[in-house]
Amino acid sequence: MGAKIVLRVNWFHVLPRPTQALYRYSIDIQPEETIKRKQRQIFALLLEDPTFASVRDSVATDYRSNLVSAKDISLGPDGRKVVQITYRESDGEVLPNAKTYNIKIQKSRTITLSELMDYLSSTSADAHYEGHDEAVQALNIVMARKASMTPNVVAVGQNKFYNVGPQAVFSNLGGGLIALKGYYASVRTATLRMMVNLNVCTAAFYKPGSLLECMREFRDMDRTEEALDKFVKKLRVETNYLKKKGVPSPRVKTICGLAPPPGKGLDAQKYKFQCEELGGMVTVEDFFKRSKSIALRSRFRQFPLPSVSAS
Repeated sequence: MGAKIVLRVNWFHVLPRPTQALYRYSIDIQPEETIKRKQRQIFALLLEDPTFASVRDSVATDYRSNLVSAKDISLGPDGRKVVQITYRESDGEVLPNAKTYNIKIQKSRTITLSELMDYLSSTSADAHYEGHDEAVQALNIVMARKASMTPNVVAVGQNKFYNVGPQAVFSNLGGGLIALKGYYASVRTATLRMMVNLNVCTAAFYKPGSLLECMREFRDMDRTEEALDKFVKKLRVETNYLKKKGVPSPRVKTICGLAPPPGKGLDAQKYKFQCEELGGMVTVEDFFKRSKSIALRSRFRQFPLPSVSAS
């Protein structure tokens, strides 16, 4: 008779409601924004518009150029609308000279899932469903909605998700890097059914914690200053030395690289800049000591200074 075994698979059956339709919309942002973090925030601000008041819980997006809704969105008789937003950060801060974006929303297709299932169930060799690829893409966007909106989960590439919170599963790679374990999800079609295929994936991330400790680990691997400059470039960091009414007021900044010439490679004891508040040229160490009453710890005073952008 043979031995009884347990067969495990890495997919789940998708059972759509026969009458469910998905409404797909194309999104065009002007001026064009290429920074992914800002793209996500622009979409978050867009969904705050009254246009989405009655459908907000039914909408999913890829945060680039597509939006999918389980309910038809009212855009007027021609199926299009332009929404204007002024950019602000997720904490509500409006930066000086904040950009204003014009976002054109246009209905591009109504996807009837019953038609897709009829195609998958057809026994005809000539069966064809023109909207197959668009339907699969829309379903992938819908399937990614929960993970995309979950705190401490980051999306990398196409439908790859990593937990960066307390439950993160990681290995230390050294040199200021860790390998995080995540998962990859993809909607697939097959005869008579749709399924979500799941696989484990891994990617390298910066080690969380102190920036200078991360830089120290990187330099301990005999890296050059040029390599260190590339390593920290575009890294997002949080500062907490500023205060509002005596309470720390964290700020998130993007590193542009090491401090620019003529001070590139200089540390806090040697790098000087003009400070009107303190009446002339001061070192970074003096500035923090005299203006912020912060004494830099000795182990950090001799590291090359990074330069950060305004946002």
